[in-house]
Parts: sequence; structure tokens; C-alpha cells
Amino acid sequence: QADVEKERQIDRCLSQAIQTFSARWLPLIFQSPLHKAAQTELIESLWRGLRKDLIKIINWPCYRSMLSLFLFAMVPIPVGISEEEEDNGIPAQFCVQAALQHVQHLRARQRSLEFNGSKVCLISDRVAIMTSLDQFQINFMSMESIIYWAALTYDTSSSLTFNTKSLLSSGLLGWESESSWRLVKTCTDIFHNQTEDWRLRGVIATEENANQIIAAASAWKLRVWKVAAVLKEALREGHDDDAVHRVYTSAVDAIKQFNVTYRPLLVACERRIQFLSQHTKLRWCEFFPTIQLLHQDHLSQDNWTNFCCPTQDEVMLHYHLCILIMIDAMESAKRTDILDQLIITRSEVEGSTMNCLVFGLSNHFTIPQRKGETEDTFITVPLVAIDPYPHHVVAAVRLLWLGMERDYETGKLDLGTLENLQSILLQTLDLLPQTSRSVRNAKEQARLSVLHRDNPGPEIGRAQV
Repeated sequence: QADVEKERQIDRCLSQAIQTFSARWLPLIFQSPLHKAAQTELIESLWRGLRKDLIKIINWPCYRSMLSLFLFAMVPIPVGISEEEEDNGIPAQFCVQAALQHVQHLRARQRSLEFNGSKVCLISDRVAIMTSLDQFQINFMSMESIIYWAALTYDTSSSLTFNTKSLLSSGLLGWESESSWRLVKTCTDIFHNQTEDWRLRGVIATEENANQIIAAASAWKLRVWKVAAVLKEALREGHDDDAVHRVYTSAVDAIKQFNVTYRPLLVACERRIQFLSQHTKLRWCEFFPTIQLLHQDHLSQDNWTNFCCPTQDEVMLHYHLCILIMIDAMESAKRTDILDQLIITRSEVEGSTMNCLVFGLSNHFTIPQRKGETEDTFITVPLVAIDPYPHHVVAAVRLLWLGMERDYETGKLDLGTLENLQSILLQTLDLLPQTSRSVRNAKEQARLSVLHRDNPGPEIGRAQV
């Protein structure tokens, strides 16, 4: 009976996590002003309830509890949650770390003794009773590989944005020798060779090959994020110059590989993007690779499934954001010796990131909208309004804002251009979930920045990204 109740608790927590993650888009579905206060209250209530219930499942390793923890970590902190209340509970970073530990535990599960410092116990493996069914075992192993790569994506993103070491992957000393990253490199080499004719003679982007290109690029994007995280580690932990320059060279090589292998094909997709479906537009802008859309003749389905996980992993915006974060880390570490070599790269990436945001503002997606109790209709909203990772968009906006202020102060931008570009960033923030505290804070920082420019006074310090 205790096991049955535990299973029910895990299921309830996962269901609540899905609701809490999705609640930020309620204002798009119910746009009546009468619903606004109720929506805000519901979003805050769901966030509080989920964080409280996560305590009950955090010590029960399974894929459902792992997913619940990941989902909570991606929920924007509601505007009604004070910093004091936020500090009195589980933080998002801890949830990510706990979920990654679940992945490690589940992948290492076997019938053996486990010693944890306070007890010795026999690890039970309930799946073992079903593994005699060959088809079940094959399907389970395939799904487990997909889950692992999803977790590796979270792990890499967390190490880059939270300035922590990876749990599922090595850091500066040894990451390139791991099979995961060698697989990404090998598959990119194969994709490069197989698409040589596309780059030489051109390619007409169709639904099928556009999604193939997007999915392949998403894998290399993850490797670029990994290199950037390792470079931040080298700078953060004071490694010698040889180590820093070695990983810096790897980062530059990864960027060059992206530009050679994927950028020409992505440009071809961009030229035909208005002729493609709204789902493909969404994948191009935010790069959402989907397993079901992969039909690679030159690679086995297993290889692509292994590293294109169904977590709707952003690539275009994420790729450029990664480089901006990496450059920001060099600037913070005052490494002008290597930063000076990336002046052109930074300029190009800032321009590309701005283009991504403009594309997300000017292209729309059709979603259902509820009117009244029973009547349903459809509305179109800008792509940026349904971005599943608004905190990444906020980070991109903040880094672009800082770059624009830098260029304005050095005379590279005139006031009219600065105000026009910043208006685009403000439009982007206005379309993100307004119930998110990070969105609200970004808008407030932008307002203060404009006030400081119009009424210059004492130096207010470098804004936090």
C-alpha cells in the first residue's frame, strides 16, 4: 500500500509540474481583463504548491520525479514571490542538480549492494522482471538514451548559466575524450560530408530537409555550449594560460565548424522560411528539433535519436546567446588578450541575435483561445510570445542592451539607432510572460538605463545579467 501511495504521489507531482510550467501562457488563452487577477493568483499558487510537494519526491529516483524537478527549474519565478519567500525553499539550481543525480542513479541501477555512508542496502530493480521481453527492452533503452541526452542538455546549460561543474560530463580535464561529445563530432563530420553538394550547388529548403538541417545543427549547438562552459570554468578556477588558450582554441574551432557546416544551410532555410509551415518557422527561430521529423538516409536513426532529444532544444537563439555569455565571461575576467580577437565575432553575434528577436516579433503562430465557458477560437501571436525558455530571451535582451550602451558610449551608434534597437528589445520583453519576475526586473533595469542616459549622474555600476 505504501508503494501504491508513493506512485500516486509521483504522478500527482508530475501533473502539477506540467500545469505549473504551462500556466505562464494562460494570459494568451484567456485575454479578458476579468481573468488577469485570477490568473496571477493561480500561477503563484501553483508555483508554491509544486515547490512544497517536490520535497516529497526528491528522494524517489524515477524518470517522472526527474522530469518534475526539471520542469520546476524552468518555471519563471512569479512576480508575487518575494526574494525572502524564494530563499525559504528549494531553488531552481538545486532541482536541476537533484534531477541530474536521479539520471545518474537510474542509469547505474543494478542488483548490488549500495553503501551511502549511513546504511547498506540492496538496490531493487523493478524493470528487471520485464526485460525478458526483447521489444520492451529495446524500446526502453532507446527512450533511456533520449532521456540521457535531454539531461545532458540541461546539465550543459546549467553549468554555463549557473557557473557550476557538470555532473554528467567531465570539465576542462577530459571532456573531449568522452563518448557523448565524440559522437556529436562524428555525426557532424558525417553530416558535413553528406551535405557537401547542398553547400556547393545550393538547396531548396523543404519541410523535410529544413527540419533535418535544424536537428543536425541543434546537436552541434550543444557542443558549442559545452566548450563555452569549459572556458568559463578555466577562467573561473584560475587555470594556467596554456589551459585557457587550449579551450579558447576549441571554442573558436567549434564556432568555425558551425559557420562552415551549418550556417550556409540555415541561410538557405531562412530564404524560404515564409514558404514553410508555422512549426518549421518556430523551429528555425528557436530551433525546436523533433525526433519524428528526422529521416536521415546517411545516418542510422539510432545515432540521431541519441543526440536530438525531444526537449525542444533551442539552437539559433541559444547558439548566439552562448557566444555572448562566453564573451561576457572573458570581459568579466578582464582577459583582453583573447577578448580582442573576438571583436568581429561579437559584432556578428549581436547582429544575429537581434535578427532572431526581430524574426520572433514579426512572424506569428496560431494558437487556440478560449472565449467564455465553451466557445473556442484561434488567434495568432508572435513566436517570441510562446518561447518555452523566456529566461534565455531575457538574458539575450540584457546582453544586447549592454552591448548597445557600450557602442553608444564609444560613438559606434547614434542616439536614433540606439533608441530604435532598444524599442525592439522592449517589445520583446512586453511579449514575454508578464507574470515572470525576471521579465519584470529586466523591464525595470531597462527603464532605469534610459533614465540614466537621459539624466546622467553618478555611475550606477554594471548591470547584472
